[in-house]
Amino acid sequence: MKYWLTFNEINIATRPMGAAATGTIRGYEGHMRGISVDAQTRYQALHHQFLASAKVVKYAHEHYPQFKMGCMHGCKAFYPYTCDPKDMIYFQQYYARVKTVMDSADSN
Repeated sequence: MKYWLTFNEINIATRPMGAAATGTIRGYEGHMRGISVDAQTRYQALHHQFLASAKVVKYAHEHYPQFKMGCMHGCKAFYPYTCDPKDMIYFQQYYARVKTVMDSADSN
């Protein structure tokens, strides 16, 4: 195997509902929207993840120079069905609704 990721979708932890990705939640049972971890805790956990990632990348480059190390950020891709203006307008309206739902989930 040549290509490696140290953490998958590491940026998700910047969002309140992404706190589950940082290991900062203990004993929680319930819907993801109910997760509440303050920004300081999430960003401190991310700091530790970045340090861990850097150490792994350094180690891999030193011991396995053939490895290609990288990262993956979380992002949902949306595309219109065609370039027809009606599809473009529908896409813009749909994406605005999706973004509103995602933003409201983060604010809870």
